[in-house]
Amino acid sequence: MCIRKLCVALPFVEEIPPGLPTEMVQEVLNSLIHHQSLSAELLATFRHCELRSLCLSRCRGVTDAWLESLSATSVRHLETLDLSRCKLLTDEGLLQLHSLKNLQRGTGWD
Repeated sequence: MCIRKLCVALPFVEEIPPGLPTEMVQEVLNSLIHHQSLSAELLATFRHCELRSLCLSRCRGVTDAWLESLSATSVRHLETLDLSRCKLLTDEGLLQLHSLKNLQRGTGWD
């Protein structure tokens, strides 16, 4: 499956099907981030993926809604999260991350 084609199709699907290899999921996310195409809505399509690391520092307009997408999903395997340069986040938004039980390291939350 071509990563580019999957990225283009994402706005038209409600969720990425479970079972997609972690490496492929990570490549899709990295591509969306690189092309500055990731949004809170697209992030929510990854709700059943086994995502271990997420770097939102290069994404524009990251708000509390993005964190709500994360906390409301099944991204329970997330271990690292980089929120550096995400200036629109509030303390209230960061509190939503309590449901991410495997989160071991975060960047940019101080």
